Amino acid sequence: MIDFLIENGPRRVEDYVFPYDKFREHFSRKHYTRKMTNGEKQDRRWLVYSTSLNKVFCFCCKLFEIDDSTQFADIGFDDWNNVSGRLKKHETSYEHEECMRKWIHLELRLKRNETIDKQVQEQINKEKQRFIQIMDSVMDGVMYLGKNCLAFRGESDKIFTRKNDITHQNQMSIVVRCVDVSQIPTKVEEFFLGFLKVDDSTGEGLFSELEDALEKLNLNIDDIRWKGYDNGSNMNGKEKGVQNRLLEINPRAFYSPCGCHSLNRMLYDMAKSCEKADSFFGTIQCIYKLFAASTKRWQIFKKKVGFKGLTLKPLSDTRWECRVESVIAIKFQALKIRKALNQLIKTPKNNEEKSIAQGILKNHMKNFEFFLGMVIWYNLLSVVNSVSKALQAKDMHMGDAIKHIEMLVSYFKNYRDNSFQAALVEAKRIAVDMGISPKFQEPCVRKRKKHFDEDSSKETIPSSGEESFRKIIFYT
Repeated sequence: MIDFLIENGPRRVEDYVFPYDKFREHFSRKHYTRKMTNGEKQDRRWLVYSTSLNKVFCFCCKLFEIDDSTQFADIGFDDWNNVSGRLKKHETSYEHEECMRKWIHLELRLKRNETIDKQVQEQINKEKQRFIQIMDSVMDGVMYLGKNCLAFRGESDKIFTRKNDITHQNQMSIVVRCVDVSQIPTKVEEFFLGFLKVDDSTGEGLFSELEDALEKLNLNIDDIRWKGYDNGSNMNGKEKGVQNRLLEINPRAFYSPCGCHSLNRMLYDMAKSCEKADSFFGTIQCIYKLFAASTKRWQIFKKKVGFKGLTLKPLSDTRWECRVESVIAIKFQALKIRKALNQLIKTPKNNEEKSIAQGILKNHMKNFEFFLGMVIWYNLLSVVNSVSKALQAKDMHMGDAIKHIEMLVSYFKNYRDNSFQAALVEAKRIAVDMGISPKFQEPCVRKRKKHFDEDSSKETIPSSGEESFRKIIFYT
């Protein structure tokens, strides 16, 4: 420990306002300098000020003094009115000069690597460097996994495999919110009680696990006044779901579906109702997989977007509002990502990755409709993500939650009626920056055999690519 302290030396606090004591006195930086009788000034390198104790110590005496006969080596000195005299007396004492000699000699030997325990010191330094390298590697790994939403542990070290999950079992989390009406104002507290292992994912099996968990925690099921789950049929089913089974036991256990999960389901249904919207997110995921599946490809991507560039994110299957992070990385870096794809195509080794990169470039990164869809989804997902986070706030209550939902519904109605042109203008700007033509694909008119009683005048056929996009994608 002494060797470590000697190597690092005493540290002085900078830009610190020294506090006053009860006598309205305080330490001053002028005491760090000793004025000699000939007018020469000498730095008191050994003098150390403790911000936590508001005292000064002698660095070398604290390390080498045996009997702690002076306050500077023991409990510290804080008599600021007499500090000048005590410092002069201390620095001219035999004990201090002896400790200074030991300090300077050991410091020189450490710098020259000439200590008696030289081999031990060398081993310590090697171990120190090894652990520094280990920590650097660990931090790099954590940062990589965090940026790419990958598992920390699992059976497989390959990404995009199901075996990255270490639990290998279904789980259900249980959170309890308690209301204490005996306090003024009423106190509301929320507690995460843990994960429940689930072997039977039916409504009956989940309710049985929940009932057993409440019994083990000595929580009376009759005291429940509200419950909330996701929108799965096994949870909110009106006949066999968990909410109905609990309601049969406790009729006062009011149920409401999870607002955030409802938003997720809304976005999921929006995307699945339109084939091109579903294809859009498939392309986003394909771009991420192409670069993330190889460290070399990932380095090509990082080199093109720069050190401060946005990282590609995989799509989340359970949190659709978070997909805005995946869209952002491509929307604001489309030109750089296209350059990275072009570099992959020029790589002669892997024909499969070249084929995938060529497909993305030809069918999407040079397609105006892809960028228009990206602008629209970015706007929608950004608002939904903001509302979702607001609904999860600790201080959120029902009145504010309803206002947020109403605002979201109003935004969607207004966006549908008035925002297509604004999205079109932004998409054209991106297309110009990308050097592609801001044109829609002309709709293909399919002729089909009509029945004798069909009125052909009622059949509406989009007159242009823009009208087709509005009808099939935007209004869907």
